[in-house]
Amino acid sequence: MSYIIKKYRCPRQCYEFVRTLTKSLSQENHALFCHILVSSMSNLRLRKHKGWVPISFKLIRKTWKGKADWKKLESLNLIRVKPYDMRRGLSYEFKVPDALIEKFLSSFSTKTQDHVDSPMVNLFTGHLMKCKPKSRLTDSTGHPEAELIASAIKTVKKCFFNALAVEKHLQKLKAERDLFEKDSPQWTRACARYLNDFYCFRAIVSRDLVSIDGKIFSYEPTYSSQTTGRISEEGGGLQSCSRAMKEAAFQDINGIRNYDLKNSQANGLIQQFERAGLDTVWLKNYVADSNSKKKYAAQAGITVNCWKSCLYATMMGAYLGPGRYRGAVTKYLEDEADGDLEKAKALHMICLAVIKPFKIQLDKWHQWLREKYVELHSYCVKRKKYIKNATGKTLCLTDVGKDKNLLTRKISAFILQGAEAAFIHHLTLLSDEYGFKVLSNQHDGLVTLGTIPEEAVEIAREKSGLKRAEIEEKPFL
Repeated sequence: MSYIIKKYRCPRQCYEFVRTLTKSLSQENHALFCHILVSSMSNLRLRKHKGWVPISFKLIRKTWKGKADWKKLESLNLIRVKPYDMRRGLSYEFKVPDALIEKFLSSFSTKTQDHVDSPMVNLFTGHLMKCKPKSRLTDSTGHPEAELIASAIKTVKKCFFNALAVEKHLQKLKAERDLFEKDSPQWTRACARYLNDFYCFRAIVSRDLVSIDGKIFSYEPTYSSQTTGRISEEGGGLQSCSRAMKEAAFQDINGIRNYDLKNSQANGLIQQFERAGLDTVWLKNYVADSNSKKKYAAQAGITVNCWKSCLYATMMGAYLGPGRYRGAVTKYLEDEADGDLEKAKALHMICLAVIKPFKIQLDKWHQWLREKYVELHSYCVKRKKYIKNATGKTLCLTDVGKDKNLLTRKISAFILQGAEAAFIHHLTLLSDEYGFKVLSNQHDGLVTLGTIPEEAVEIAREKSGLKRAEIEEKPFL
C-alpha cells in the first residue's frame, strides 16, 4: 500500500473502543493501528490478500518520522505480522485479528435510529468531524469537474430507504457467515458479503440522516467522479451494496422504480463496431436473444454473473487468450473455481473457445481504437496527447504510456463507460422536467421515484450520442 489513511468517520463509541485497546501507546502507534484496522476490513470486504495489509518500513518511518513501531502493536496482540520476503520483493504485511475486527464492528450500532443527529469523530484522532460529507465537484487534479457530471451530481439530493428492512438484512448476513468455520473459503466469501453491506450501511448512516416515520429514513448521498465519467457514491451506500440489500432498502416505498440500461455495454459496442466498419452479427444476436447470457454461461460451465463479468472485462481490453493467466478475467474465474488454479485455467480456455467469433472482431476494434480513433480524435496540450469522451472527461494518452495492452484497456473503458455515463447523466438532468426524482445513481441505471417517460429517454439518447440505449424496469433481486 503506497499511502496511509488519516481519516475515518465513525461514532464516538467506536473511537473509544479502539483507544481503550491502544491506551498505553503513543498517538503515532494508535494511528498506525487504525490504518491497519481500516485497511484490514477493506481488504476482507474486497477479498484481497485475505485481509493482510502490505506496508513498507520506509513508508511507516516517513509518515510518523520514526515514532511508530509495529512491534509494540504486535506485543499487545493487536496485529499479526508477516515478515518481508526479499526474494519475491514483498514488504512486511500486517493484519488485525478477526476477533478484534468483530469487536470493532460490534461497537458500531446497526440500529439506524442511533445515528440520527449522532456526532461523528475521526477514528485516528477522536476529533469531532463537524463538516458533513460533500460530493466532490473537482477532478483528481483539483480542476472543476466536467459540467455534465457536476450537474448530475447536484441533481441527486436525497435518497429514501427502509431502515428496518436493512437492519434485518445485515443480521441475516452475519448469521449466515457464522454458519461456516472461520477462515474457510465459505466463511471468507460470507464475511466479504457481510462486510461489503456493513460498510455501505456505515456510509449511509454517516450522512445527513433524517427519520421520516421510524421505519423510512432519508440520507444525502455524496458522489465523486471516476476517470471515465461515471459517478461513485462515497463509501458505497446504496450504489455498491448487494442486490439483496437494495431490495431491502427500497421495500415498502411507494413509487420506487429500478431502471437498468439494457445490454448497455453490448449495445454501446455495436455502435462502436459500426463506426469502425466491423462485423456486428455476433453482438446483435447476443443482444436480440434474452436467454443469451444463460446459454453462453452454460457453454462455458460458469454462472451467469461470472460470464457477464468475464465478457464485459474482455470488452474493456482484459486479456483472454492462451498462455497467460493474469488479470481481471483470471480473477473472476479463480473466484468461480473457489481458488482452484487448474480449474480456473481450464475455464479460461473454455471461455476463449465460446466467444472466439466475437473475439476476432473485438481484437480488430481494439486495434482500430489505438490507431484510427486516436488519430481522428486526439489533440495536444503542452506536448501531451489527450482524448475526450461523451461526459466531457479527458484521458491523457501520453501519461498512459506505450504499453499496448494498458492503452487498450484505458481507451476501451473510457469510451464505452463514458457513453453509458453520459446517457445516465443526461437522463438525470431531465428528471425535474419530466416529473420523476432520482434517488440513486447505479452506474448503468437509476433508482427513481416515479416513471421515466420514453420522451426523456429519447432526448438522453440524442444528447449523449448513445443511439441504441434502452432502459428497462427490473426487480432489485
